[in-house]
Amino acid sequence: MSKLLLPVFIIMILTAACSSENETEGADQPDEANQPEETTGEAYAHPESLFTYEFSEDDRYDFTGIYPSHDGHTILFTTQEEIKRDSQRYEYIIIGDEEAKNVKELSEASDEDLEDRRCSRTNISPDGKYLTYSCASDERWFVVYDTEEQQVVHHQPQLEDRTLSLVGITNNMEVILENTDYNSIWMLHLETEEMVEFSIPELSGVEDDYYTDVIMADDGKKIFLNNGQRISILDTEAGTLDEVVNVDPYTERFKDETEGISVGNLRVSSDGKYLFYLLGGSMADELIYQSINFVNLETSETKSFTDFEYKNFRSIDNEGNMILGDNDQLYLYNMDSDVIHHIPNVDIGVYTK
Repeated sequence: MSKLLLPVFIIMILTAACSSENETEGADQPDEANQPEETTGEAYAHPESLFTYEFSEDDRYDFTGIYPSHDGHTILFTTQEEIKRDSQRYEYIIIGDEEAKNVKELSEASDEDLEDRRCSRTNISPDGKYLTYSCASDERWFVVYDTEEQQVVHHQPQLEDRTLSLVGITNNMEVILENTDYNSIWMLHLETEEMVEFSIPELSGVEDDYYTDVIMADDGKKIFLNNGQRISILDTEAGTLDEVVNVDPYTERFKDETEGISVGNLRVSSDGKYLFYLLGGSMADELIYQSINFVNLETSETKSFTDFEYKNFRSIDNEGNMILGDNDQLYLYNMDSDVIHHIPNVDIGVYTK
């Protein structure tokens, strides 16, 4: 039997500061900070296992998504189990020091209604207080579960406009919705039933404008949108859409060398201050240009690197620390200080034993 582990990494960051001017495109990757000597008394934490699952060596079990609250107190994650080509997905939640629970255990539906069903529309608010899910037909479109009160506090019926789907929920029980044409964002306050639409083509002035990626930040006050050519920020309080990245200058620069430049791998800190994206262009399946880009949106400082070995781009915290990975190891890069630390005792891959 194999055992799958869900580890949590408590990272000790050395106090190191260095000033850095805005990096120019083509710069090398940031230097890795020196590790402390054992005599300094610094000690590194080891991963703590929060969830284990035993399965046969002939079967497969994977984490397909991990979504923590901004303070890590609440963790929503999805797993996939494959037994003899029969695949099943399960949604779990960890609240504080409690053991992981299948989201079905929180449902008020009967065992009969829950049988052979999986939970969908699962999201947690940034502070981890609210969880949305739909595990049974009588839970309508979705329900809202209060993780502090440990009870369902809202049942949301399907809207008349069935083109809208759930993106996320805020700390004030407002839900972010998107339509199937990916050209409008909606906010629905569940308690007041007030609903506001943001038309992306109208706000951008670009006819037939759309998006392919949407990320909620700053508790729903900012919505980051990407369509492969532009990254824009929707301010839901001011009702404005501001473009922050456009590939046109790169497309013009490499027009004779590539089939086009695109932007992807969007990562955003939960407060909306820090942004990461990857630019790339190829010709006949040969990579011609690629850069990783780190942006402090408050200072408008951008650091871009074209010489790098990182292949995994993970989350960013509100201090500008981003987790990067190569084929074997994980690193912590601070966007402001331009310092990178190796994260010890952690290997890339699935944790089994």
